[in-house]
Amino acid sequence: SVANNLTLKNATTLTQASGSLSANELMLDSIYVLPAPLTTDIASLSVVNSGAVSIDEADGLQLNQIGTTGSFTVLAQGDITASSTEQRVAGGAFSLTTTGNILLNTPNQNYLSGPISLAGNTVEINNGVATEFASVNATSLLVNSTGNITQTGAITVPGSTTLSALGNITLTNAGNNFNNLNVTGASSVTITDMDRIDSGSITAGSATLNTATGIGAADAQNHFATNVNFLGINNTAGGV
Repeated sequence: SVANNLTLKNATTLTQASGSLSANELMLDSIYVLPAPLTTDIASLSVVNSGAVSIDEADGLQLNQIGTTGSFTVLAQGDITASSTEQRVAGGAFSLTTTGNILLNTPNQNYLSGPISLAGNTVEINNGVATEFASVNATSLLVNSTGNITQTGAITVPGSTTLSALGNITLTNAGNNFNNLNVTGASSVTITDMDRIDSGSITAGSATLNTATGIGAADAQNHFATNVNFLGINNTAGGV
């Protein structure tokens, strides 16, 4: 246990025999191999010039400066937040799982170019590059992307989903399950849903919604722009 900050630096391989690393801030600097997740009880995390990193955190966690070309994984038992003054740059798989919220919503601070997996309650992410989702499970989802939004795995959001992209939004996984869907800006939008989209609005150059059982309540289609194409089985307003 360290009262203030703990820096672990210049290790070819870093292992943890037992117990938990406890500190205000943990910095991993030039850690090249981390064979197993680090068990931690820390307030914030910084990673620079390192390989794959995996953290099992006892509480919530603030992500400060993150710089890794390997995978980055956090399992937390509280909110995962982000410093508004430091950047997070990750080229590998980026995975956050928590019992709380995931709030990486500061503009021009997140550059996550690898596949992103997110699981939490309220999930908000502002990404300064194109965004590729490997999986999302959230109560609500807010995404702003400086580039396309795509996916390789399913997105499940029983609450509200709001998406914005400087590019196209292509979410066509058959396992997607949205409820209230809103697109506030994109060049084109193509979205597939496993059952129905109950409500929402889309602002885009063009859009196609492909659902299995319809678009919400009787007047729900009227809330979407006239350039939205509705596809799928029984896909009419009020379809069941």
